Amino acid sequence: MALFWEPVWVRKKVSSEGIEIETCVDETTGMLLCPLCHDIDKICPPGTKGNVVSDNMMTFFSVEDLIRHLSSHGDIELEKAKVSPLGPERTLHKKKGDEGE
Repeated sequence: MALFWEPVWVRKKVSSEGIEIETCVDETTGMLLCPLCHDIDKICPPGTKGNVVSDNMMTFFSVEDLIRHLSSHGDIELEKAKVSPLGPERTLHKKKGDEGE
């Protein structure tokens, strides 16, 4: 039994709210990494498992929380991440005029 967290990161695609995200998921806890705050190619290269941990990892317990966090990144950064809408009507950002909804 470990006295600290020992993640086992695997590369997965997760989706919610019509948005699909490729990121690292810890097999033990199910926590998700922000693919923009971290270089997921170093933490969980495709086809392998990683165990990187650091003090400042941006982790989330749910896909919905990760999506909310991703919306705080600018559009240019979102283009760098492996984030894609599952349908043409879904975006991470509200359009002008949507504030009243």
